[in-house]
Amino acid sequence: MVDQNFFIPLQTVPLQKTVARSGSCQGVGVHSGQMVTVQVCPGPENSGIVFVRQDQDPFPIQGQWDTVVDTRFSTTLGNTQGNRIATVEHLMAAFWASGIHNARVEVDGPEIPILDGSSSPWMAFLQTLGSLTQRRFSPVLKVNKTLRVEEGDSWVQISPADTFSIHVTLPLGQNMAP
Repeated sequence: MVDQNFFIPLQTVPLQKTVARSGSCQGVGVHSGQMVTVQVCPGPENSGIVFVRQDQDPFPIQGQWDTVVDTRFSTTLGNTQGNRIATVEHLMAAFWASGIHNARVEVDGPEIPILDGSSSPWMAFLQTLGSLTQRRFSPVLKVNKTLRVEEGDSWVQISPADTFSIHVTLPLGQNMAP
């Protein structure tokens, strides 16, 4: 578990947003091979991105860092009731890039469809739903000190900075299987 002291809250500046209307999308899950339908619905203020498996007991799964239960081959979120939803990373990236803070994502299978393997089709889908500005401010976090996590030859690090930036190095052409 990550020490909460690595982050300090900043002034909350942007207002939260949700999708303006509900819409559905269908595709194949890359790991399950199942056809999956995803329905994205507006979410109330301060709810965050919430996933609900329609093929299981409808216990919500929060789309946040502390609900990640597996990262082998995709990002899987889970809850204390044992529900899981896999391959959320491209849809979550599209929510972030679209400025959507709150939404309910109803899914009738074990994972989010892969579509073309990027967040681009999810971005286009969210654009068709539009966005609605809500009345609550969105919390903004500032990294207070460096945090580095290592596993074998791999590592990820987050450090304080005045602006947001990401630097990535990938060993292309090498066997990246675990």
